[in-house]
Amino acid sequence: AAVPASSNKPGMKTRLKQALGRAARTRSEPWQPDPALWGLTGGAQGLCLRGQALENMVAAHGSPLHLVDINRLDANTAAIVNARSAGGTRTRFMCSYKTNPVPAVLQRMHAAGAGADVVSEFELWLALELGVAPQDIVYNGPVKSRESLRRAIAAGVACINANSMTDLQRIGEVAGELGRVARVGIRLCLAGGWSGQFGLTEHSPALDAAVALARDHAHLELIGLHVHRGLWLRTAEAVRAHVRAVLAARDTIADQHGVDLSMIDFGGSLACPTVDHVTGLRQRLNRSLGVELPAPAPALGPAEYARTLLETADACGADGLDLIVEPGRGVTGNAQMMLCTVTDLKPDPDGFDYAIVDAGIHNAESLYDEIHAVLPVKPTDGRAARRYRLTGPLCTPADVLRYSITLPELAVGDRLAIMDSGAYFLAFSSAFSYPRPGVVGLAGDSLSVLRDGERFADIIARDHLARTPD
Repeated sequence: AAVPASSNKPGMKTRLKQALGRAARTRSEPWQPDPALWGLTGGAQGLCLRGQALENMVAAHGSPLHLVDINRLDANTAAIVNARSAGGTRTRFMCSYKTNPVPAVLQRMHAAGAGADVVSEFELWLALELGVAPQDIVYNGPVKSRESLRRAIAAGVACINANSMTDLQRIGEVAGELGRVARVGIRLCLAGGWSGQFGLTEHSPALDAAVALARDHAHLELIGLHVHRGLWLRTAEAVRAHVRAVLAARDTIADQHGVDLSMIDFGGSLACPTVDHVTGLRQRLNRSLGVELPAPAPALGPAEYARTLLETADACGADGLDLIVEPGRGVTGNAQMMLCTVTDLKPDPDGFDYAIVDAGIHNAESLYDEIHAVLPVKPTDGRAARRYRLTGPLCTPADVLRYSITLPELAVGDRLAIMDSGAYFLAFSSAFSYPRPGVVGLAGDSLSVLRDGERFADIIARDHLARTPD
């Protein structure tokens, strides 16, 4: 019997999905980001940052490539370092090493007056290597080795924030072995913030026991609290609510236990103004039906964040307290972009084209649940708009940077700028089948290499290979 020819027509489920997607997309407004939000200008050479063509940077230093806008990094840092309330209250800004671990970026913030917030033995080592004064280092994180504690206590860091009773006991033991007194804080979990493996819950027996241990221990000096909200702070009211909750918890613990908590670490969680979370229904519609993602909700910049925090602290009677913040994402996020290249365009029957670029989810893990602007680098005048699924080079279907995005019609070889790559892109990057990209920085009109791009040999430099017989 003759075998019937297979049909290329989509099935009923696919046709229904396509129809639903078309209907849903007519009700959505694609985000059309303005390059001027990042200080970018257009011209015959395409997008430029302070007169320097992004296309030329990639041509000279390879693709993909991270570009740090040093001027914006400096301005964001200064906005918090120099912030004062009307009453003269200030915060100490500790730059978050985990957010952007490029030493040249960290050095730049330290030179402007920022301290260091470190969450691992490596980060503690790096801060001391970079010459950060120990009194300007706060050691956080859920895991602290005994060796790292010995180093932190011997150096005399500003504070070690204990994550748990076990963590606190270990700090006390190491301090006793050294014959020193360690300055400690307690990581506190408030309602609505991070919990799980992080910190001790407010009003819990575990918290009471930890405070009592730290208060009475011969080798511990309990000086403060650390509270990391976790959920992004986008509005002034969210900042006010966080500050009020932290200071109220501080007052309650101080009264109940008779302790003087003079150092209050408000943590980070300041949003990057041009980035937003993509979760829940919005994420499902984007992935299943190709519904475009909207523009991010408005968010505070560093200056307004610092001013709001300080004014609220003043209103809560925080005079004389040592106030600490580490809003890493809100400082470094929009001071960096990732430049990449379109390597292939592949039509799909679902009504969009795959745009495959040389930077994947291994370079931009944050794009899994965040919306970041994507800008064509070349001039786009006269190009028709097309819908794309933006994917990377990895041999896995998980390598999707954007499930649906409308861009001017692309061609192989075009460059794209993925904006706001300054928070966690580099921290989470891996050498999954490809070397990690390099980093360059633009200060004024001067471009310099901050980190070389990885070479193939770098990826296996620590491996031990069998010798090939002669």
